[in-house]
Amino acid sequence: MNRRRLLQLGSLAWASAQAQDHAGLLARLELPKGKIRLVIDSDAYNEVDDAFAIAHALLSPERCEVEAIYAGPFVNKRAETPKEGMQQSYDEILKVLDKLGQKATVLKGSTRYLRSDSDGPRSPAVDDLIERALAATEPLWVASLGCPTNIAAALIAEPRIVDKISVIWIGGQQHHSASANDYNIGQDYFASKTLFDSGVALVEVLGYLISEQMRTTTWELERFMKGRSPLADYLYETVVGYYNDRREGEDHAWSKPIWDLAVSGFLLNPEWVATQITPSPILRPDITWDHDASRHPIRVSTRVERDAIFTDLFRKLAA
Repeated sequence: MNRRRLLQLGSLAWASAQAQDHAGLLARLELPKGKIRLVIDSDAYNEVDDAFAIAHALLSPERCEVEAIYAGPFVNKRAETPKEGMQQSYDEILKVLDKLGQKATVLKGSTRYLRSDSDGPRSPAVDDLIERALAATEPLWVASLGCPTNIAAALIAEPRIVDKISVIWIGGQQHHSASANDYNIGQDYFASKTLFDSGVALVEVLGYLISEQMRTTTWELERFMKGRSPLADYLYETVVGYYNDRREGEDHAWSKPIWDLAVSGFLLNPEWVATQITPSPILRPDITWDHDASRHPIRVSTRVERDAIFTDLFRKLAA
């Protein structure tokens, strides 16, 4: 028997075992259908892609019932501490809602990162997620657009919600890569580790090679967004600002990944972000992957339909 056939048989055997051992988890990992209940966790001031994804979800009421938006922490040149990053994200979410002309429940999240995989700091966002999850009689989707501090804190503080929510999170590199590291994983190792270890229904939208394909240019945004609405203008001008910061006085080829649109794209139409079921990887302290075929299943992205997602967003922003 050739090696390919052996691998196929091994994969089938794993899938059969998982189906028996994790029936409830696999049900929560089913592709979303119809209208979904959704909360969004966002480090919105970190980068403009969060605002694109939040708008995409809010402009799709036929598909997403956005119940709350949580502000998440981050640290970089725009914020010196997680607390500052969370507060700036909170303010940015309110700004996006104002320019969109919509209202939503917006809550502040953690002011620090997790200190261990048993650390569950409480915050208004964490308390709200726990309350909504425990009261849920139908699936609650949680879209995590940054480091998953608030989500992990809720899972640690109230483990019962592991069976009540399905999380879609953007983070990590391909599971065969030498490094797992990207910005969202590197911000909060223990929170990221919790997502992979907790047994929560997790859809992992990979950063590099998948969501980074959600690229656009200032010229495309000028064609499809400029002048269409206050929010469209704000998003367009923000991306132009990124371009001007990088051009250093000279024109050059440049495109901007709008990473988080892969998350809203999956929720609106799972065919736009293809995924497959695989054993949850082990996230090591050095931010590399390890593997154990007996681990619980997660869903991981394999391909993204960039043009379809942007076309849908442009149409809704114009309307």
